[in-house]
Amino acid sequence: MKEEFEYDDTFNYHKEKDFDAALSKYFPNGIDVYLDNVGGRMLEAVLNLVNKHAKIPLCGMISELSTIRCICKGSCWAHTWIVLGINFAKDMEGHLKQGKIGSKLKIFHGIDKFLESLEDLYSPAATLEK
Repeated sequence: MKEEFEYDDTFNYHKEKDFDAALSKYFPNGIDVYLDNVGGRMLEAVLNLVNKHAKIPLCGMISELSTIRCICKGSCWAHTWIVLGINFAKDMEGHLKQGKIGSKLKIFHGIDKFLESLEDLYSPAATLEK
């Protein structure tokens, strides 16, 4: 995954007990960008290591937004967003064609595969190769 998506580093958070130690080990120069999808312990650990002017798009943890504003005030950008409209699709299509971003697809065919696809979406195996 590190090479495929050109990340500085990656780790399996299911195998780490101490997120602060793991993040410090894998990202010794701090964190500039972090996409948050759940909040909780991982987000708390990330906030301890973010660099000044870091970017943290927030998705799915609106209940913690006031805490994040207090912690990040003046030092990083934490923001929720909603993507609407045709411009996003056009922009992303252009970025994909230019190789600026990549995507990884796993397609399930048929309505009978819905539950399997939903389970796969939230499984570590969805992004980690076996």
